[in-house]
Formats: sequence, structure tokens, C-alpha cells
Amino acid sequence: MSQPDTIIYQRNGIGNLLMHTPAIQALASMDASGQVDFCLDSEWHDSRMVGIEDIMSNWKLVNKIYHFPKEPIRHKYKLWFSTPHNEMSKAYEHFQRQGKIIEMRVDWRRTMLHETEYYMMLARKLGYTGLTPAKYCPVADGPILEKVDGVKCVGICNGYFHTQSWDKKAWPHFRELVKILKGRYDVKIVKIGIEKELDGIQGDIDYVGKLRFTETAKVISQLDLLITTDTSSMHAADALRVPCIAMFGSTFVFKSGPLSSTGHVLVSPVKCRPCQSTDAFVECKEYECMKQISVGDVMNMIRDRGLL
Repeated sequence: MSQPDTIIYQRNGIGNLLMHTPAIQALASMDASGQVDFCLDSEWHDSRMVGIEDIMSNWKLVNKIYHFPKEPIRHKYKLWFSTPHNEMSKAYEHFQRQGKIIEMRVDWRRTMLHETEYYMMLARKLGYTGLTPAKYCPVADGPILEKVDGVKCVGICNGYFHTQSWDKKAWPHFRELVKILKGRYDVKIVKIGIEKELDGIQGDIDYVGKLRFTETAKVISQLDLLITTDTSSMHAADALRVPCIAMFGSTFVFKSGPLSSTGHVLVSPVKCRPCQSTDAFVECKEYECMKQISVGDVMNMIRDRGLL
């Protein structure tokens, strides 16, 4: 098989990558090799990069991953694909010099465009004319959840990165939720996510901080229900068609909410939400939008949608 003539720069969140996967498949279908290469910033070292590299390494559509500038790119690519939605870096600047970055910035609040369709619009500007491919998430071989007849596995995830910008996505009522779930249903609680996000929450199986992202995706694929905030695990569940309750506060549902029929969204009743892309998002320190999504709201959705 020939080397791809398409290379894609990625420096963004894991959920952003999963929303990008339909467009990546579209670009790969336009390449004679049927694949693409990827470029990561070699100076990027946070947890997102680790998860993104794990996804790419387990995706047959990806031929090679460069770590630029540490690893030079010598192949003469015909298409250098990046978007203004990515974060700046030396690798991004290198892509800019190739003259192939698609300059189509978007006012999310005005257009109410889903991020998946944003990426697809860029692919169509490059000549793709087919249907939008399905969102994709590769899964590792393990771990395997032990299933017991009559006992459903419910995953919980409280993804928010422990940063001042994104702490406001956290939901503070998981401890109470787990207690009520265990009292009302015969369920096994499975904790997933990164370290500290579910501290003090009792679970039957604890995978927090212990798995690669594709291993977490494997766990998600075996769940009967995932209850989560707006985070990458939600996007994995969406791609894998796993029933999911996603809680949104400050962030845009229309931009990054689930696309499949298995995704169910709970939003806060406060009038100031969503505040993403405004000064209020940066300045807010109370996070009422997440605090006011109650355990009762979650339990009512489980009952009304027949999720357990």
C-alpha cells in the first residue's frame, strides 16, 4: 500500500478528535491509499495528547504519526489538513506555511453548528461529495467486564480536566446518585475517567486513572448505561451507540452534544446557560448550571426513557 498524500494536524481535546472522525474518514476516502497520516506537536505533553495518540495508534485508517518538530516531515504531501479550531504550536505554524489550512472560522452561538458538521464542511470544501461517515471510536481488546444475569453495569464519568477553565463542567452530585441507584436498582457501578474526578465516590469497579483511552472505550462498549458530563467518554459512548445520559451546563449542546439516538441530554434550568464563548464563561466561579441538575433529574430520565 502506498504512503498517504494527506496529513492531518491535531492538537485539541479527545472529544474534538472523536467529532472529527467522520471528516477524517472522508479525507481518507479521497486519498489513493485509503489512509491518512497524522502530525502531533512533540512539545505537547498533557493527558489529551496521550489519549489522542492512543486512538490514532489503534485506528487502521491511520498510517503514520509524526511528532513535529522533534520528528521532521520529509514526505511531500499533497494535502496538509488543519483547521483554525486547533491549538497553536510549531507544528501548526509549519502547516500554515504549507498554505493548506482551511480558513473557515465559525460563530458557534450564531450558527448553532455541530462540530462534526463543521469538520465535514471543511472536507466538502476540499471536494468530498459523499454521505457523512459515522462517528468512530476504536476500542482495545480489554478489560472485559464480568456480567451477572439481572445486574446491569452503569458507568459514571465526571470529566473536567481540573483546570480553572473546565472545572465548571463537573457535576457535584455523583455520590448521592450512586447511593440512590444502588438502592433502587440491581446495578454494578463502574467508575471511569482520569485521576481525582471521582474522588470519594464509591464504585464496584474503579478504572479511574488506570486505563488507556481505548481501554476505557472498551469498558464503555460493555456498559448498559453511562452517566457523564460533557467529556470524551460521552463522545465514545455516542460513537459506540451505548445508552448515555450527558449533563450539560455551560457548554453548547448543539455544538458537541451526542448525535446518536442512544444519547440523552440533561441541561440546567438556569437562564445564564450556556455561557461558552462569552466572558461569563471565563468569569463564572459558582457553576450553578451544573449544581442545579439534580439527582432527581437523572433518575427521572432513567425511568422515563427506560434506561435501566
